[in-house]
Amino acid sequence: MEGKDKSYGVGAAYPNDLWDVSVEWRATEANFRPALGFVSRAGVRKFSLNADFAPRPRNFLDIRQMTHEFRYTRYTRIEDGRVESWRLFTAPVNYSLNSGDRFEFNWVPTFERLFEPFEISEGVVLPGGDYRFTRWRLEYYTASKRPWEARATWWFGTYYSGRSDQVDISFEYKLGPRFGARLSLDQTFARLKEGNFVARIYGLRANYSVSPFLTFFNLVQYDNESRDLGWQSRVRWILRPGDEIFIVFSQGWIREDTPDRRFRAADRRLAMKLQYTFRF
Repeated sequence: MEGKDKSYGVGAAYPNDLWDVSVEWRATEANFRPALGFVSRAGVRKFSLNADFAPRPRNFLDIRQMTHEFRYTRYTRIEDGRVESWRLFTAPVNYSLNSGDRFEFNWVPTFERLFEPFEISEGVVLPGGDYRFTRWRLEYYTASKRPWEARATWWFGTYYSGRSDQVDISFEYKLGPRFGARLSLDQTFARLKEGNFVARIYGLRANYSVSPFLTFFNLVQYDNESRDLGWQSRVRWILRPGDEIFIVFSQGWIREDTPDRRFRAADRRLAMKLQYTFRF
């Protein structure tokens, strides 16, 4: 299908430490296909307005910087001008301490319009219509300078036709400058009129640097929705700045719906990428 294959927009930004403000308007037509990368939505107009105010108090509760965030994003359909969704993300509190620790509190009103029924989880189908809900978040990160690092995030509040709690917890341990491992758990407990569901994602990362030029990255992840277990191992070898070799190996397993709940190998891939910088 020819036509409707353009993307265009305009924006302005004022990036500074105290005030960081930007505004953008962009239209992406239905048949737009970028030569490089991807678009998250097509056939829409996007409007976004971001404003951060981040003063640095001299002597107040051991706070290094107080960041107050305001971010509004709205998508509308090009064909009929109907709003698909909008989201207002605010951070009345986002404080970084002199110790390197950080804590944040968010208020996030959200609007979603479903133009057709949507299966949000297996057996839980949301009917088409307009949904307005408000999400809240509490978050705490410890400083990355320590051998161990912990992160905890709790989203709660209304969610589509009911309520939902999402808890994301991770713990990382670093052994010197070479080795680091992170264990994470992301759980969502949703209680909707159409039904309840629980979604869990388990993750384990383990990275080892032989030198500043050779690093091994490993990620193992499992989720209870697809029942897929995946492992990706990636090697990054820097021959010299700008010239790099990437080797990626991935293996997948599917947990079978049988009494013994065994995992069956499903997919295996090996890829290699060479990046070379021409200098003249």
